[in-house]
Amino acid sequence: MTRKELLRFIFWEWIEPLGSALCIALLVMKFIVALYVIPTGSMQPTLHGKGDYPHELGDKVLVNKFVYRFQKPERWDVIVFDYPFNTIMCNNCGQDVNRLFPKHLPKVVPDELRCQNLQCMGRKKNLSFIDKEYIKRCTAVPGDEISIRDGNVVLRNEKGDWTPSIKTDEAQAALWVDVFNSSELEDMPVKGASWRHLQDPNPIDWQENSPLVLGNKGPSTLIFEDNEDALKGYGDKGIKGKGPMFDLVGDILLDLELKSFPSQGTLVLEVDRNRLSHRLQIDFKSQSWVLMLGKEELGKGQLPQNSRISFARLDGRLEVILDGERQGFDFDLGEIDSTETVVPKIRWSGEAPLSISKIRVARDIYYVFGTDNNSMTGAEKSYVVRPGEYFAMGDNSYFSSDSRTWGPVPEEELIGKALVVILPFHRIKFIR
Repeated sequence: MTRKELLRFIFWEWIEPLGSALCIALLVMKFIVALYVIPTGSMQPTLHGKGDYPHELGDKVLVNKFVYRFQKPERWDVIVFDYPFNTIMCNNCGQDVNRLFPKHLPKVVPDELRCQNLQCMGRKKNLSFIDKEYIKRCTAVPGDEISIRDGNVVLRNEKGDWTPSIKTDEAQAALWVDVFNSSELEDMPVKGASWRHLQDPNPIDWQENSPLVLGNKGPSTLIFEDNEDALKGYGDKGIKGKGPMFDLVGDILLDLELKSFPSQGTLVLEVDRNRLSHRLQIDFKSQSWVLMLGKEELGKGQLPQNSRISFARLDGRLEVILDGERQGFDFDLGEIDSTETVVPKIRWSGEAPLSISKIRVARDIYYVFGTDNNSMTGAEKSYVVRPGEYFAMGDNSYFSSDSRTWGPVPEEELIGKALVVILPFHRIKFIR
């Protein structure tokens, strides 16, 4: 083989394929997908940033940059966008000095601007502009008027009343925060939460791989008690004592897995909120269920022979999840008030005992106005989303800098929709 033939062979067999692959990869990264590293904990529990407890590595997220060329963002999408303001950073310590520098102004650092970090005092000023990309959840779209009540995102309806914004099934599944899981007690973020029998002050001692048996000595009632932390709404970083405590969360999920399907007996899953009973009543003999708000019947149906039963008070609805199907029934919230008391309960009555393999209690995430709330104004503390803009909030709302502070996201700043966590390996999942 001559030298010329060797060079031609190397080019066509190695350089040309590698070059083509590189060009295609660059085009894909430019116009179709991109990799984004989560820098902070503002999207917990959905996404984890660098150094977040208990995950020290920031999630690496694949972003679809193509989707919003053909459709608009929808409520509860996890979106990636360019920060609507220019940011001035201190190159000495790495901290942001000014995050609200208008984009329409020339990129000139004001002479009077200085870094206030103590370690930078007396050092030569070294400030520069940086571009930032944010990842948040789209909580309101053009035409919405948005506010927050009792930890929930609420929207004003056509009658002028505030109603909870119903999350998508996928988003809600991602936003439940476990406060008790009988099969994963060592991994619970808040210790001390437990179940006890109504007449027994001692907590139930769950044994690994052993079911909890109810009804050995007649009707049984279990009450969920905690150490005053589990059902409070606070940022996930607050678990380590870094954040303030908020009010009780009124939106609760009870999830049971039965060892076997009973032939008869009555099971009641109940959330007693502000002394009003919200409950799911199951009659195994007739294989039927009914949802009750106090004495009012909201809905009923047939019970599939499935060992998994879930019930939730959520976003102004009572929900039952049976055989993987989620059914919700609205009730009149009246004036949206705060949660003063909330007590999950489980009741069983039947001729034979009931064996429960797993009990899980989860709370919804808790939205707050924030200490730097500048966007939601007026007596109602609300914001009307105009055409061409979107209201974005972090799931871990106390620790999130978002539209509550610096306003809506202009449509032209949108980059794409978050699709999947690809690293670290133990965190791989689709983003809901």
